[in-house]
Amino acid sequence: AASERLEAIGAAHSLPPAAMRELRELLREEQPVFGASHVQRLRDMWGISASFSLPLLPELARAADAGVPSFVSQSEGEAAGVYRQLAAALEGELERLDAAPRPEILYLPVERRIVIALADGTQQSITPLELRRLCRSP
Repeated sequence: AASERLEAIGAAHSLPPAAMRELRELLREEQPVFGASHVQRLRDMWGISASFSLPLLPELARAADAGVPSFVSQSEGEAAGVYRQLAAALEGELERLDAAPRPEILYLPVERRIVIALADGTQQSITPLELRRLCRSP
């Protein structure tokens, strides 16, 4: 159906054979709508293992339009598989966070410093301004 539409558009606009070949070749390649994925870079930079790339699939749009979650309407589809991976990774992250010792964080208004007391007995401190500068994404 799509190839027939392409041929009809080419004929309607009198596209030369070379242009039609280039268009057919272009349409055979995957075209990332939003550019290259940055999921791995974000995982590496922030240490967040529960980062996923959800493909833009026609069945997702149809399910959303119908008001039915795609993992219900297409429980074995690609998107449902990504949702299952995401849920498992999130569950693992939450278990690790729950088991991890938590630091104690204090704000000292007179010194204008944030002090972090770590579980191993060490302390770190930072000013709010320094913290803000460090939190900006590269």
